[in-house]
Amino acid sequence: MRILNCFKTTPDFDAVPETDWVSGASSGVFDFSYIKQDIDPYSESGLELVLRAKDAFLKESPADGAQLTALTFGPAVSEKALRTLAALGYDECVRIDGTPDPFQAEQTAAKIAAYCQAHGPFDLIVLGAQSPDGGNKKTPYLLAEYLGMPLLQQVTGFTFADLSGGDRTLPIEETGRVTVIHTAFGQTFEETVDLPLVLVIGDVPGTLLRVPTLRQRKEASGKEITVIAPEELPELSTEAGEEAVSSGQMPRVTCTGMEPVDSSRQGARIEGKDAAETAQILYDNFLRDVMEVRR
Repeated sequence: MRILNCFKTTPDFDAVPETDWVSGASSGVFDFSYIKQDIDPYSESGLELVLRAKDAFLKESPADGAQLTALTFGPAVSEKALRTLAALGYDECVRIDGTPDPFQAEQTAAKIAAYCQAHGPFDLIVLGAQSPDGGNKKTPYLLAEYLGMPLLQQVTGFTFADLSGGDRTLPIEETGRVTVIHTAFGQTFEETVDLPLVLVIGDVPGTLLRVPTLRQRKEASGKEITVIAPEELPELSTEAGEEAVSSGQMPRVTCTGMEPVDSSRQGARIEGKDAAETAQILYDNFLRDVMEVRR
């Protein structure tokens, strides 16, 4: 069983000083190269859920294989996350070199789809619902359309189901299915579906990516990170509009400006000699009129 897990690393935007936001908004150029890069939360949940599913799958079916591929489309700084995933058991770690425009989900999905066509097929493709920088929620759906694969969204958990009736003579691609837990219309559903399939991971509490041990890191130190230049990818064979993507005819969304939002709260510090005096000041200056109106 071949599983592709796509993820993205983004800067910790909470660590960006307000002065840099103001400077970038006026110049149109944001430099976040000095900010620590983290795997986005939805992708992190997906990466951990895949590891959990693989652990359970191998426990039940140790004779069957499950090959994990971690793929990211981003700059060289993303390789730190790939080395962590290699230590955690991902068999292949791949980076498509480049700095994708967070507002151009069509191009990002097209690059991933081209990789899938060149190096697939994959039985299962797992992606996070959105990333903090673009937040467009489009990439997984475009990818599924380009590849002609069914998709389930708002996934909160899944396991590999063996419906072969115990017949181990059948190959896993003929017997393997996925039991998926996902939410829709305010309800939670559990469905067992055929592969191939694209899963879009939603908000899943308690799915922080596990931390590899020092021994795991040492054992994975020799694993190679595969770097692919975008021009090395073949033309995407699809009827889903790749010609428009490559020719730039897709509607282009660009960031034309930003303004800081004042999220500070008004407040006053109340100080008295003791608790009684402090309470009296609070009542006289802030609560008396409110209480009289309510009366």
